[in-house]
Amino acid sequence: MAALKVASNFSKISMAPWYKTVMMCRPKFFDVRHRFLNAHMDMRIAVKKNLALTQWENAYKTLLANNIKVDLLEPHPDLPDMVFTANAGIVHGNKAVVSSFGAVPRQPETHYHIPFFKERGFEVINPIDDGVEIEGCGDFMPTHNGENFFVAYGFRSSFKAYAYLKDVLSLPKDRLHHMKLMDPYFYHIDTALMSLTHGHLMYYPGAFDKESEEKILDVGGDKTIAIGKEDAMDFACNSVNFEESGEHIIVGNKFSDILKDKLTNFGYKVIETPYQQFLLAGGSIRCSVLDIGKSDEMAS
Repeated sequence: MAALKVASNFSKISMAPWYKTVMMCRPKFFDVRHRFLNAHMDMRIAVKKNLALTQWENAYKTLLANNIKVDLLEPHPDLPDMVFTANAGIVHGNKAVVSSFGAVPRQPETHYHIPFFKERGFEVINPIDDGVEIEGCGDFMPTHNGENFFVAYGFRSSFKAYAYLKDVLSLPKDRLHHMKLMDPYFYHIDTALMSLTHGHLMYYPGAFDKESEEKILDVGGDKTIAIGKEDAMDFACNSVNFEESGEHIIVGNKFSDILKDKLTNFGYKVIETPYQQFLLAGGSIRCSVLDIGKSDEMAS
C-alpha cells in the first residue's frame, strides 16, 4: 500500500501523474468583513491573517503531496472571500456554470471566475442571465460515482436553481434531488453533506428538513454516516476526499476520535489540517477547493 503523504512532509511531494485538477485561491486578502453574511460571521474574533495563510498553505501542500494538481485563481484586494473557490461555479463535463451569488458582497467575484474557466476551455454558462441564484458547488453536490446529484436552497441559492441546473446540464430528474437547508450555520450543502469515495454519504441531520434527510438516506442506504453537532460545527463534512494510489483519503479541519475511528474502519485515511481561521468566515477546506477535471482531462 502506498505511504500516506501528509502536509508535514513537503520535501516528498510526489511526481507521479496527477489524480485530478482543482481550483484554489491563495488567501492573500482574506478577512471577515461582512457581518452575518452567514451565521458564523459574527466578527467578535479577529482573523489572524498570517496563521490563515499558513493553514491554507498546509492544506494546499497536502493536496499536492497526494497528487492533486492545483490551478490557482489570482486573489483581489476588495474580495476577501475569493479563497472559497468551491463557490466559483459548477463544472460538469465541458461546461462551467459560474455562480450567480445571492450574497451581494461576493457578486464581483464572478468577473474573475469567467475568464478562469474560459482559459481552460470550458463552455461558460451564467445563471444571472436567467435570474437564478446558485452559489456553485456550495449548493450542488454529485455523489462520487456521478449517479446522483443534490441541489440545495434555503439560504444562499434560490429554489429555481434545481430546474435550471437540470436543464442546462441535462441532469436526470430521477437522480437529481432538491434539498432544503434549515439551520443557518449550515447555509450551503457542502457544510453538511459529503459524498465519499467508498460510496458513503456523510451528513449532519440537523441541517436538513425531513424530506431532504429521507433523500440522503435513500441514496446512501447502509452507507449513510450521520454525524453529531460537534463534528458538524468543526466542518467535518466540509472536507476533501479522493482516491490516490489505492488509498481513500479525507483531508479536513478536525474530526472527533469517534468519527475518525469510524471513517478509518470504513477504509479511509484521515488527515487533519487545521483550518480554524477560515471557520470564522463559515468555510473550511472543501469550501476552498473546486474540482475542475480528472487527470486524463487536464494532464499536467
